[in-house]
Amino acid sequence: MTTTFCLHTWQNNPARHRKTHQKKNETNAMETQINQFLRDKYEIWPTQINYIRSSVNEVYHILTDTQTYYLRIQPEQHLLGSGRLKIESMILRQLSDSPQPINLPHPIPQQDGKIVGEISITQIQRDVVLLTAIPGKQIKLRQLTTKQLTQISSAIAELHHSLERINHTNHIQLLDIISRGLDSYENNLELFQSAHHTDHLSWAREVIDQIKELHLPQQLLHGDLWWKNILLHHNQIGFIDFDFSMIGPRSYDLAAFLATQKSDQIKLPAKLEQMMIDHYQQQYEREFDQDEIKLSQQLRQLWIFEYWLKHSNKPIEKIETMILNNLNVARNL
Repeated sequence: MTTTFCLHTWQNNPARHRKTHQKKNETNAMETQINQFLRDKYEIWPTQINYIRSSVNEVYHILTDTQTYYLRIQPEQHLLGSGRLKIESMILRQLSDSPQPINLPHPIPQQDGKIVGEISITQIQRDVVLLTAIPGKQIKLRQLTTKQLTQISSAIAELHHSLERINHTNHIQLLDIISRGLDSYENNLELFQSAHHTDHLSWAREVIDQIKELHLPQQLLHGDLWWKNILLHHNQIGFIDFDFSMIGPRSYDLAAFLATQKSDQIKLPAKLEQMMIDHYQQQYEREFDQDEIKLSQQLRQLWIFEYWLKHSNKPIEKIETMILNNLNVARNL
């Protein structure tokens, strides 16, 4: 039945057949290029190269006879600008020297000693970095135990202790990214159909103003701490994907984890949510402002607008739906 259905679909959709065939050829050509790049620059002979679907970077899972790696290729346009893999590599190298034992991937130097190299893709030079793969699997939100939630909270606190030691003078500010996204949102209002956008925009700007009025301590953050970037291996928590590291309130990473569950329609009981917040505060010896967690969760729902409106190739109707969904979640937090 399945084979018949596939053949029937292709026969009636020749354009789809051509597109699938073209994509397969492009993938094969890319894997051949990566194979040669790894041999020339790292003296690594892959036994298998697999493309991993990612919303921002191109990521390849590299297997050899003895080791597993991830090759990350920066897109032509990154939400936070060029050079993000270089910044991520710098952060990972500095975190590796931290007194706290944090489970992180490590950038591998090339034969010439460079951490971030370049690879030519469609005649454009793009930054690439090869990282060791750390053990563990992505956490499953619906299956997390109370103990694992406290482990995640402790690990975030330990990560923040280490991140605050890193000089962050030249890093991007979270509020700048969100404000820029709201500007793009306002500039595109005429493209949207809903009558509620002006009210939503006014509310979102009020959230930014409220956060600023709190004068919260700012530090370097992971910046994209949703469940897919947290790995669990036995009793050890690991973090991946630091290319969205930016400056913001300390509560943001924890709030992002909590907010992502709500946007994925997984409701963590209020008692467990408060337990994670309390445990973080005990580890970090700092209490959050009463409104800080809520506002930081709302920020998490707003930060992605810049990417959707400037770098997404989705139809405008789809972008409008995603924006409205995020705003509805944010306003109901």
